[in-house]
Amino acid sequence: MSCLMIFIQVFLQPFDTFLNDTAFKSFKLSGYGITVFLSVTLIHIPELYIYRKQGQKWTLLNEVVVMTLGFACMGPLGYLYHSVIFGEMSISFSSSIGWTIYYALPFAPLYIPFWAYLRYRFSQVTVGHEELSNETLIIEGQSSGEKVQFKWSDFILATIDSNYLDIFVLND
Repeated sequence: MSCLMIFIQVFLQPFDTFLNDTAFKSFKLSGYGITVFLSVTLIHIPELYIYRKQGQKWTLLNEVVVMTLGFACMGPLGYLYHSVIFGEMSISFSSSIGWTIYYALPFAPLYIPFWAYLRYRFSQVTVGHEELSNETLIIEGQSSGEKVQFKWSDFILATIDSNYLDIFVLND
């Protein structure tokens, strides 16, 4: 992800950075990749703690929160980097929010899907689902005395029409 940021900053030069003529401009612009690396690394520490605390279960809500907080961390870190390296603005909370909205937020459509793909592809933690029990389910008819028995793991679909029930299960 850091390489993507470096590529965008150095070669595509968004926000009119091609007009700025400073010494070592490409080297300084490539430093924004460090902010991405630090954000992903900093969010990974509490992520692992939460994952272990939840009994090694991970939900979609956890994934959305981690990616939102990680991206929200990239903006202020990029602002600090910009303020220290380029020294064009004084460091303040209001300037940080404005800089994050104006400069960092436009990168969200590029970064969040790419980050989600990388997390899905290379992470050993996956968003899980509840395992179906291997218990046997028994359904009995009230007046007919019919009895149907199957395992939950073999269940596919049940439909009802008037007072008829169709149950679809896997055959062994």
